[in-house]
Amino acid sequence: MQKLIELHQDVVVLSPGTVDALIAKGSGDAALLYLYLLRHNGFYDPQEVLRDTHWERLRLDSALLHLRELGLVGQDAAPPALKTASAPPDKENAPEYSTADITEVLEQPDTAFAQLLHLVEGALGKKLGLRDLKLLYELLDYLALPPDVILTLVQWQIECYEKQYGPGRRPSMTVIRSKAYYWKQRGIDNLDAVEAFLKQDQLMQTQIGQLMAACHVAGREPTDGERQHLTRWVEWGFPPETVAYAYDITVTNTGRFSWSYCNKILQSWHEKGLHTLSQAKSERQLNSRKGGKRPVPNAPAPAQPRPEPTAEEKARQAEQSVRQTQWIMDFLKNVPQDDAPKGPR
Repeated sequence: MQKLIELHQDVVVLSPGTVDALIAKGSGDAALLYLYLLRHNGFYDPQEVLRDTHWERLRLDSALLHLRELGLVGQDAAPPALKTASAPPDKENAPEYSTADITEVLEQPDTAFAQLLHLVEGALGKKLGLRDLKLLYELLDYLALPPDVILTLVQWQIECYEKQYGPGRRPSMTVIRSKAYYWKQRGIDNLDAVEAFLKQDQLMQTQIGQLMAACHVAGREPTDGERQHLTRWVEWGFPPETVAYAYDITVTNTGRFSWSYCNKILQSWHEKGLHTLSQAKSERQLNSRKGGKRPVPNAPAPAQPRPEPTAEEKARQAEQSVRQTQWIMDFLKNVPQDDAPKGPR
C-alpha cells in the first residue's frame, strides 16, 4: 500500500535521467558517492572519502567505476592503482612444506584445509597431486587468505581460462598461486574486497571488448600483447570512438593496422590530456593548419620587351648594314670566274 513519506526540505538537484540511471544501476554505494560529490562540489579526495564513509579502498573504487560507467564522472576520475600499507608476503620467502606437513593436515578431516581441498578439487575436476597440495596449503597458511576467498579465486580463474582457451580448460595451481599473490598485494583478502575487485574486473573486460571492436578485432580473445595495449588504453581513459579514430589514422598512414603505431598515437594524446574524439580531432586539425601547404614555386617572370632604339642607334645600325652589303659586293667582284657558281646547263 502506497503512502506519502514526509521529507525534510533539503535541496539537492538531480535530473530525472540521473536518478533513473542510479536506480537502474542498483548500486547504493554509487548513489551515495554521487551525493557525496555533489555535497562537496565535485571535490574528490580519496582519503577524505574513506574517512567520512568508513569504506575500504576497493569499495570506493568500485563505486567510482560505476559512476564512470554511467557517465556521471569524467574520464580522469579513474581510480589509481591500489597499494597496501605494508609489504605483503612474497613468493621468495614462502616456506617449503614437506610431505609430512601435508599428511598431518589431511589426517584432520574437519580442518579448513581439508574442506577447502574438497571444494577446489571439485571445481578443477581432478585430484590434486602432492605438489599442488603444497601450493594450495601455501595460500591458506602463508598468505593467510580465507578459504572462501581462495575458492572464489579458483572459480574466477576457471572462468577466465574457459573464456580465453575454450570450455573445459582449467588453470594450473601454479597460475592460481600467482593470482593469489596478486590479490594479496592489492589487499583483496576478504569477500567485500573480492566483490569490489570482480566488479572492477568485469567493467575492465567490457571496456576491453569495446576497444577491440574499435580496432576491428572480433570473434576471438585478445592475445597477451594485445591485452596489454588495450588495458593501458582503458587505464588512460580512452573511449571506443577515440580509439577507432586512432585506428583510422594508423591504417591511413601505414596501410595496415599496427598495435604499436596506434599506441604511439594514443600515448601522444594522453600526454597532452586529449581523450575525447572532439579533442583528438581538434588537435589533428590544428597540427594540419600549423604544417600548412607547401609553397608553390614562383613562376618565371615574363620576358620584358626590348626598348625602342633611339634615332642615333637606328642611324648606326643602318650604316653598319650598308657597310656589310658593300663588303659582300666587293668580295664577289674579286672571286675568279672559274670559282664562280655556275647555273644549270
